[in-house]
Amino acid sequence: MGPAGASSDIPRRGSGKKRVLRVFLYTALVVIAVAAITAGLSLWRAAAPPVDKNSLWFGEVQFGEFVRQVRGNGTLVPKEMWWVPAPVEGRVESIPVRPGQAVAEGEALIEMSNPVLERDVLDAEWKVDAAEAELRKQEAQLASDLVDQEDAIVTLSAQYEVSKLQADRDDQLQQQGLLSKIERDTSAAKARELATRLDLAQKRLTHRAALHDAQLAVQHATLQQMQGMLELRKKQQDDLHIRANHAGVVQQILVEEGQQLQASISVAKLARPDALKAELKIAETQAKDILDGQPVSIDTRNGLIAGRVSRIDPAVLEGTVTVEVELVDELPRGARPDLAVEGVIELERVQDVLHVERPVEARSGLTVPLFKVNEAQNGAVRVPIEFGRASVNQIEILRGVEQGDRLILSDMTKYESHDRVALR
Repeated sequence: MGPAGASSDIPRRGSGKKRVLRVFLYTALVVIAVAAITAGLSLWRAAAPPVDKNSLWFGEVQFGEFVRQVRGNGTLVPKEMWWVPAPVEGRVESIPVRPGQAVAEGEALIEMSNPVLERDVLDAEWKVDAAEAELRKQEAQLASDLVDQEDAIVTLSAQYEVSKLQADRDDQLQQQGLLSKIERDTSAAKARELATRLDLAQKRLTHRAALHDAQLAVQHATLQQMQGMLELRKKQQDDLHIRANHAGVVQQILVEEGQQLQASISVAKLARPDALKAELKIAETQAKDILDGQPVSIDTRNGLIAGRVSRIDPAVLEGTVTVEVELVDELPRGARPDLAVEGVIELERVQDVLHVERPVEARSGLTVPLFKVNEAQNGAVRVPIEFGRASVNQIEILRGVEQGDRLILSDMTKYESHDRVALR
């Protein structure tokens, strides 16, 4: 019995060890599986971080008409405005008008003073009085000279008539033998002398009259010069009252009371408030396709005004191009010069293209990765999207997604190291 019993204990001890080994292996496999699952879940969570979808901005890819626009800020400006210069030098004494006030043509805007000009006016008046007195003096003197010359002619004329009669009588007496030939010839010579003197006196009177006219003309010219200078000084004196050169509304007063002004400096700006246009500042990169006549919508914050592009400034200033817009609609209440506005210019309408609301980082001609929503997996996967023409709120899609796809348009920069996100 002893040997038989010993042989039966050996297999029982071996089977126990196997059971222990199997339990150990099973336990190790469970631990490894749990660790693998935990590690997999950790990796998945790291690859797809959760994002609150209520905080995101989504857009759906559309197919159809794509309206390409550009936007710019600007102001309403008058079609007609006038700068008012200071005609003369002076010191500003008072400013009876203020910006926003309507004025009539010729109405005083600024009152100035100039003591030097006041003195010049008095001096010009004295010179005119002196020139007038000199003219009266010369007229009297020349009239007296003419009277004296005419008196001399009358005397010579009488003497000539007497000498002529004497010569005729002596000629008859000589023919009758009652007078010598010498006496007759003497009478005739005296008559001829007086005739010559009378002729010369008459010529002298004619020349003296012409000379007198010339002298008076010179004095008249001097008087007119003095009178012209006086008128100029008085006009300059009147110009100390700077007046509106057109009827309109005062936009700006550029001087202050007490300021000393030089001639020709601008002192005020006037404008017609009922004739306005818009000037928009468009980014240089967006202005290349703007053309005359393109439709524009102007937002005055108190209504929309339709317009069209009327002029494009060829110069670029501080990265922007100035675009003038002619307004075709009636101005809303409150529209006035220098009012800040926003304008949207329609560049073109394109049919049958894919487009979406413009994402934050989207740019025309670039390929930008965006997250495309996967509703089945309640997440989003990053896909590269090639963009075409851009508009104010829309942008064309060339490839990367299809009609109906939903994209996350919000700024997802902080998730740029992930290819997918989980939406919760």
